[in-house]
Amino acid sequence: QAAEPRQLYVKDWAFDPFTATEADKAPLYAHPTYGLAEAMTDLWDGKLHFAGTEVAPVFGGYIEGALEAAENVLSTLNL
Repeated sequence: QAAEPRQLYVKDWAFDPFTATEADKAPLYAHPTYGLAEAMTDLWDGKLHFAGTEVAPVFGGYIEGALEAAENVLSTLNL
């Protein structure tokens, strides 16, 4: 049945009243600045690390950012 869908739904979450605000409707004119906030560093005596695309210093928001963040965490671990 999945090979022959009967309907397609396209959802723009920026206009969903339960998940977005008025500010979400404004278009972006540049890629947002990402990176690891200072408050998120050295948590639990350096034992808690974040390695998602949202904390990448250069390519945040992209798959390259996820890889960059993972490499950054790996470089801090003593493996």
